[in-house]
Amino acid sequence: MSEVKDAKVEPGVALWCPNAAASWSLLFTPVFGAYLHALNWRALGEHERARASMSWFYVGLGLLAFLAFLAFLGIVGFYIGPLAGLVYLLAWYFSSARVQVKRVKQRYGDSFPRKPWRKSLLIATGAGVGYLAIVKLVVPVLILLLVMA
Repeated sequence: MSEVKDAKVEPGVALWCPNAAASWSLLFTPVFGAYLHALNWRALGEHERARASMSWFYVGLGLLAFLAFLAFLGIVGFYIGPLAGLVYLLAWYFSSARVQVKRVKQRYGDSFPRKPWRKSLLIATGAGVGYLAIVKLVVPVLILLLVMA
């Protein structure tokens, strides 16, 4: 048998599936995946990689805030936001997420305790709705108030 199939998970180490976290990042942005990957790295005892994933998380939050600010200024066109998001997603995946996907696969194969998705997906959905509400509702009202002033 291969070493991967014989690999055993340390007791108590439950992880979010790194592939699934990366896939959900297509909908919820890499902010979501980077945060879950950081928690996975922490659970695996790889604290330096956890810090690197948290850096991706904070950069992603900064990018979202910057894009909201550009929307406030009326600068963000139809293509700028999605293009910036796609570039960020690809950069995150190929420089960070893929490393965890490979590491977990190499270390555990497909058999490791998995954390449930329900709470994480509900939080991500709430955060996404909140962000869209700010960008699509609050920002236009602020622009209108500034124009009227």
